[in-house]
Amino acid sequence: MFSFGFLFLLIFVSSCVTSDKDFDKQKVEDATEFEEVVKIESIDEPTPEPETEKNSSKSGNKKSDVSSKKKDKGAAKTVKTSKNKVKSPKETTPSKSEEKSAESSLKTKVPRQPELEDDEGFEGRRPKKVPYRVGEEIVLGISYFAVEAGKFTMKVEPMKQVNGKKSYHFKYIIKSSPLFNMFYRVDDVAETFVDYESLLPYSYEIHVDESKQVRETRTYFDHKTNKATMWDSKQKKGEDVEKKKIEWDILSYSQNVFSAAYYLRNFTLKVGKELKVRVGHEGKNIVMTAKVIRREEIYTDAGKFDTFVVKPQFNIEGKFKSVGENYLWLTADDRKFIVRLESKIKIGSIVGEVQKIKK
Repeated sequence: MFSFGFLFLLIFVSSCVTSDKDFDKQKVEDATEFEEVVKIESIDEPTPEPETEKNSSKSGNKKSDVSSKKKDKGAAKTVKTSKNKVKSPKETTPSKSEEKSAESSLKTKVPRQPELEDDEGFEGRRPKKVPYRVGEEIVLGISYFAVEAGKFTMKVEPMKQVNGKKSYHFKYIIKSSPLFNMFYRVDDVAETFVDYESLLPYSYEIHVDESKQVRETRTYFDHKTNKATMWDSKQKKGEDVEKKKIEWDILSYSQNVFSAAYYLRNFTLKVGKELKVRVGHEGKNIVMTAKVIRREEIYTDAGKFDTFVVKPQFNIEGKFKSVGENYLWLTADDRKFIVRLESKIKIGSIVGEVQKIKK
């Protein structure tokens, strides 16, 4: 079962050095059917406003400034967008006034849903204080038995439009270290696109490039019909390409396994609080329960952090199924950065600790 803990695990299963891989990557990477359903477009950076006449007079070169002003206006009328880009009259990064406007409009519509989610700190579907920012980047060093295994990076990329809707773009990157590359190389990327206003995920993609396998998984959530579709294509070393398609009904307001980590940061954390979030994955509907265990001060290469320790668990089809114990350390401030993680596996534990934060 692909669990929340997968986000933090580097999978090293080989006991000997592997030879060069031989994969049909073109066939594995084919995403024709997914791209017919999901259209992801970049949003152009806004054209800077020309200098005002008031500012021009202060500059002492009014004629030149006015000429520049006319030039800028003309340029604004002839902005071209590529096939995968769309013009946006607004900033790609939400301003404070934009966030307040969205919060206000949501507040006047309907009470926060679903009822199983904690509503402290929310107005409608959006939190009063949004914890993530475009350009944010957190890099964790991953270790196994105190040996550096690789790096795990979480990034907030520039906003995108998904099927015409403004969306957050969250990305995860897992890379094995040179030492572990000798045994099993991992170079995986996962990304998810989340609606700006509802905070519901539209799609996610998994791009796996490892010593013994390549895999491409794409999933689309249609929240209007509560239907989900997953397209999966993989090839193990020495085997044929395997393809499968799964369609299933999802519960309303469901997250996916990748959006859930960022979505968790929206909640108000307090020791003893138990948070619940619906998650849809590979034909299953899961309830993720995240309990705030304790408050703890930790020391890392990136500095000292006051944190809340959170333990996420899963409830699958009404029966608890153990997937190993996972713990997250989130900063005890408005940003709630994930600065440490620990995932207990069959033999030992995978530990991730922050090395770099770009706010």
